[in-house]
Amino acid sequence: MEATFELSDILQQLEMKDAFSSYKANFTENVKVIHKTFTDVNEEGSEAAAATAVIITHHGPSSPPPQPIEFKADRPFLFFIRESWQNIVLFSGKLISPLINS
Repeated sequence: MEATFELSDILQQLEMKDAFSSYKANFTENVKVIHKTFTDVNEEGSEAAAATAVIITHHGPSSPPPQPIEFKADRPFLFFIRESWQNIVLFSGKLISPLINS
């Protein structure tokens, strides 16, 4: 069994109106919240999964894609993947012994 729900209206009814207000939340984009569920039950057991996505659609002019930056990993280094708007680190890691091809 699968189900998909668009939750924006429901969340606003639950008093989350400010998150969808372009004035109070300072969004310039259109925001949708989608929740999808999956459940399977059979003779071998059960499996279930759920995911929620916040989709922000930008309506302004698009900028050209950034130029690629060449990075040569020839020594140990740390790396971080961060969300750029609020500068929150999502993942971090380190490469201790890079393989060097000559």
